[in-house]
Amino acid sequence: MSLKSIKDEIKKLDLLIEKDPDNEDLYLKRGNLKFKIQDCAGAFNDFTEVLKINPENISAKTKLDYIQLNFKHRNEDIYANTNLYKDPWLE
Repeated sequence: MSLKSIKDEIKKLDLLIEKDPDNEDLYLKRGNLKFKIQDCAGAFNDFTEVLKINPENISAKTKLDYIQLNFKHRNEDIYANTNLYKDPWLE
């Protein structure tokens, strides 16, 4: 799937979500597409919306956890933090 076709599909889903804002499947599909093109902030928002509608959605929980973990590790500067072993006594 090309980047252009993914963006076109996201636009279609935007319109469908406007018509049916409580449809968790639409948010999940859009979140997966945004995740695929590395729009992590957009995907995060869509997966969060899925969990507002259905807190038991395993797929949204898993992707959300992955995004949060990825952001945590991406923003961690190993040279600024001497507590590399995450020892709570050194925090």
